[in-house]
Amino acid sequence: MKTHAFLFLVLAPILAWAGDFQIDKGFWKVLAQPNARWELAKAAPDKGHKPAVVRIEPYDVRVVDGASVARLRWAHVLDGSAKDIGDSDAGRYTQVAVTVAGIYLLSAEMDDAAVAKALKRKPSRSDPPRAYVGTGQNQGRFLTIEKGPDGPMACMGAPTEKEAAKDPGVGEVCVSANKGVVFLGGGWAPAGRICSSLTRRQAVFLRVSWNSPHQAGPGAGPS
Repeated sequence: MKTHAFLFLVLAPILAWAGDFQIDKGFWKVLAQPNARWELAKAAPDKGHKPAVVRIEPYDVRVVDGASVARLRWAHVLDGSAKDIGDSDAGRYTQVAVTVAGIYLLSAEMDDAAVAKALKRKPSRSDPPRAYVGTGQNQGRFLTIEKGPDGPMACMGAPTEKEAAKDPGVGEVCVSANKGVVFLGGGWAPAGRICSSLTRRQAVFLRVSWNSPHQAGPGAGPS
């Protein structure tokens, strides 16, 4: 507990909570930009290997019923070999649709007709994003808003099955309105390791935050 408190005090000036600033509309549109690419470097490379990289690229960018829609390609690159790791059930969303109301978290196999049908429902996350805690009603999903070096970050997460003693039992992906996908960690990252375009100190802050309560009683957050 003392270590966690110390880290929070050291990193608080770097990453502040959302209450300290305002998030503008249009937060999610960065994820549907053509010709974008974000690379997240593994925080702790395996011995004898070059640092692994997770590369995210929007493609097939188009407009469906007024929404900006893009498929997302997720590749885990290790020692020159790339593996597709896209999985919308594990925070590595393979298709998104962005409207003035928010973002729809979809999957790549959905065609335009399926996307148009999804757009008739409320968005998966609002724009601007709002923080909420995990509840029994929403299967423990949560969203935190943090202030990063390049503006606000929305960090979405959910409980995951623990695969090792040190596994935090939660997966998390963070999006910056200016820098796109900036963080992938816990059960959603390859081998449960942190992949981040943040500095090491900033990534450590998010790792420590996994030990903070993301859960609450019924009615504490949206579904």
